[in-house]
Amino acid sequence: MKVNQGVIQIPLETPTKLPATHTNAYLIGDQKLYLIDPSTPDPSEQEKLWRLLDQATAEGRKLQGVLLTHDHPDHIGAVEKTLNRYELPLYAHQLAAEALPHFSFAGFLEHGQELALGLSPEGEPGWMLKVYHLPGHAPGHLVFQETCYQAVIVGDLISTLSSILIDPRDGHLATYIKSLRFLESITRGYLYPGHGDPAPEGQRVIKRTLRHRQKRE
Repeated sequence: MKVNQGVIQIPLETPTKLPATHTNAYLIGDQKLYLIDPSTPDPSEQEKLWRLLDQATAEGRKLQGVLLTHDHPDHIGAVEKTLNRYELPLYAHQLAAEALPHFSFAGFLEHGQELALGLSPEGEPGWMLKVYHLPGHAPGHLVFQETCYQAVIVGDLISTLSSILIDPRDGHLATYIKSLRFLESITRGYLYPGHGDPAPEGQRVIKRTLRHRQKRE
């Protein structure tokens, strides 16, 4: 678990693609908290997540809901149990929701939408979580950026372990490159990937990923 400026990274073991063995869930906020990508189907790993959430609620912090970056199986393994245990609403992009008909969604998230996080850790009002629809890896892929420190939670747009698979069944390389360029334009601080450690200089990681894709092309 890694904690930094209102973002808690929670690596959880998942049946994902090597070299990754974990998928990162994220808890973002201070007094108001959103859980992003409760990923693991493994009961013992889910217990790790429950302990963290139980501690947060015991401290008087309020869980606002569950957010999904996208619909791939290694990002959604604990969704149903999380919703039932904590009686939380679930949100994703509509295209991701359409791929998950067995989930009950409270609403859909669109590009440019903002979610209120309340006070920042420094006590500043107006802290928000921005939503960006950045497809290419998956049609309904979302990225989240908090407005106080400008950290971005990027799901599977970037891995700090390896390159990202663009599966032609639901991915599209040109669209993915376009999304990476947009991500580069908004990134000013930490980058938090779906797989791997956080990157303090997020824009540098995005530039390196773009160069790698150009060489492969």
